[in-house]
This record gives sequence, structure tokens and C-alpha cells, in this order.
Amino acid sequence: MVKIDRNSSIGYKLKEEGENNMYFVTTFEELSYDEYGWDFGDVRTVGYFEDIEEARIRITENVCDLCETIYHYAIIEKILPNSLYPNVELQELYKVKNITKIENGKEVYNIDGLRYEKIDLPENFIEHSIVIG
Repeated sequence: MVKIDRNSSIGYKLKEEGENNMYFVTTFEELSYDEYGWDFGDVRTVGYFEDIEEARIRITENVCDLCETIYHYAIIEKILPNSLYPNVELQELYKVKNITKIENGKEVYNIDGLRYEKIDLPENFIEHSIVIG
């Protein structure tokens, strides 16, 4: 089925639905909210995938040390291609687990055992993209 995105900023025909999905993976330091809005600390988009399962594996397994000791959160955002100021079609939020371990009586970075686990999006979480501002 061919889909035309009438809400797109450029408004032209997209490819077959389901083709060329763009799942961006972005890591960030913190997740806090105050009267000024959301604060993510340092934010880093590390790549994108056309298959969401590939993106999920990279995050949950901490492939290439996405955490880098500071990025405690990661998000997958599905964004449709061929659009300006795109709407986010899907967001999945992850939080790091087991960031440290005890080794020889000292707390150290747990690069081998560190994993991200999927968590619920906060109730008032932003609806626009973190990766494409």
C-alpha cells in the first residue's frame, strides 16, 4: 500500500508502507523535568537502523559500550523518511542496569555485565523528536 503523508512538511508520496523505516538510537545522561521542561544532559545520537529489532539488540546488549559510563538512558525513535520537522511515530525508552560491579573490593565500571532495560515513558514525556530537534 502506498501512503501519502498529507501532514508532512513537504507533502509528497512516500514509498510502500513499512519500507525505509528509520529507527534512531540516541543516548543521554539524565531524565529530569522541572518548570522549564525536560533536561536530558548530554545527548548523543549514535546511529539508526531500518529494523527495530536491530536497534533494540544494540541498546539492550550495550553494543560498542553505548553507555560510556555517563549515558544512563537510551531511546529509539521511529521517524518517517522524507519529512522536515518530522513527527515521531514511536518511542521506546531504556535505562542502564548494572553500571558498576565490585572487583577486588572496589566499585568499577561493569562493561561486560552492563545492560539497558526498557522502561515506561514518563506520562508527560515530549512528543517531538530528541534526535531531530
